[in-house]
Amino acid sequence: MSEAKLMGNMFFSKKLVRMPMEGATDLEVIESMAGRLVEEGLVKESYVDAIVAREKVFATGLDLGVMGLAIPHTDAEHVHTAAMQFAILENPVEFCGMGDPDTKVQVKLVFMLAIKEAHTQIEVLEKLLGLAEEPEKLEALAACATEDEAYDMVLSIFGA
Repeated sequence: MSEAKLMGNMFFSKKLVRMPMEGATDLEVIESMAGRLVEEGLVKESYVDAIVAREKVFATGLDLGVMGLAIPHTDAEHVHTAAMQFAILENPVEFCGMGDPDTKVQVKLVFMLAIKEAHTQIEVLEKLLGLAEEPEKLEALAACATEDEAYDMVLSIFGA
């Protein structure tokens, strides 16, 4: 299977798995990932600027103990099709912490969300925050050797 529907009917495909993804800064990572969603026709051109602007105000870096992850997202008005993109960064990148922009988080995993409905955002965030209680899953995800392996692991995390 090369594509699936996750929570809230979010589109996810192997084309939306990026690894190892290079990026020197959080904004470079976000712009590159958002650009891929635009290329795939899942979001509007405005998505790129909107997600960058939102990250500056509402940072999404989370320190889950064994590693950091980020969950950049923005408003539904910039989205054509609900989707998720996943990246394993080649080298950790510093993101500002969610809820505390003065805190810096070394992020290894990025889940970029293109959300159409608010309740889906809450469900996905709860699932990702739950990974803090399963550090072995986070470590296994970060250690994936191929895009196929990462794709399958994301599907298993979301029960798809």
